[in-house]
Formats: sequence, C-alpha cells, structure tokens
Amino acid sequence: MKSQERKPGHLSAKEIILGLAAAGAALWYLASNDSPPAPKEPQAVVSNSAWDGSVHQVERWFKQNLNDPDSFEAIEWSKVAERDDGFLVRVKYRAKNSLGGYVVENQVFKLDPQGNVLGMHKVAQ
Repeated sequence: MKSQERKPGHLSAKEIILGLAAAGAALWYLASNDSPPAPKEPQAVVSNSAWDGSVHQVERWFKQNLNDPDSFEAIEWSKVAERDDGFLVRVKYRAKNSLGGYVVENQVFKLDPQGNVLGMHKVAQ
C-alpha cells in the first residue's frame, strides 16, 4: 500500500469535519451562556453631543423660540453641569434678531431633571 503524500496547506476531509465540529461546539457554548448582560452605564437625561457638543433640548428650545430659527448658529457650548435640581449649560450663538440683523448672545440655560428648559439668562460677554 502506497502512502498518500499531502501537499502543504491542504486539509483532509477528516480534519475539516473535526474543525467544523469544534467551531459549532464553541458557538453553541457561547450562545447558551446564561450569564446576564453587563449593566449599561446610566446616561444623563441632559448631555453634550459627542459629535458637536450641543444639547438637543436647548437646540429644540431655540427652534421654537427664536425670531428666525434657521439663522441659529452655535459658536460654543459649555459642558453640561449636573445639579441637585437639574442641569445648567451655557451656549454662545449667533442668530437674527427681530430687525433681521445678526447678533451674538451668550446665555446659560437651566433644565429640570427631566430635561425640560426652565429658563435662561444672558451672560456678559
């Protein structure tokens, strides 16, 4: 009986079947693992966007309250400060006033724990 020579890098049918069985067993074990998922870190109701630093509740307030909402352009956002009674965030922005001229304002917004805008006040520039 002549021994069969194998070319380097070629697997026999037996090796392929054993490899597939091992991979299937590993997938079955991982899929049947009953451990609960890791708890997710709770996110604050009010937070800065990772993309541009904005705060969506304040942006929504601007869209509802500016004379020309489409003219709103944020220049700078502060980090959201969490307080016992809610959140504070400062935004410096440019927008059109009632006469159609652009003005730059710097305001601090107060938001309640649910993220509703309670009020704002101007900050000296």
